[in-house]
Amino acid sequence: MTGNSRTSAAAAVSRCTATNATHPNEDSLERYAMGVIRDESELAAIEEHLLACPACVARAEDWDRYVWSVRSSLSQSWIQVIESGS
Repeated sequence: MTGNSRTSAAAAVSRCTATNATHPNEDSLERYAMGVIRDESELAAIEEHLLACPACVARAEDWDRYVWSVRSSLSQSWIQVIESGS
């Protein structure tokens, strides 16, 4: 993540812990953004939590932007490889 994303994620975490609830950790939010959570109960718990916690929504959005930028970068790299014939 960029410096600004880390700053906003850190702020979101501090707001989050003040609510005294159970929140998804960074690993879970990263996996959620990547779309790789296969356990239905884990997925449901994260999605339910995101409906009620704006701070965690902000953290999840940071991960969404990060995952999107990595995927976009990888896509561009593959296009260059294919076009170059390598």
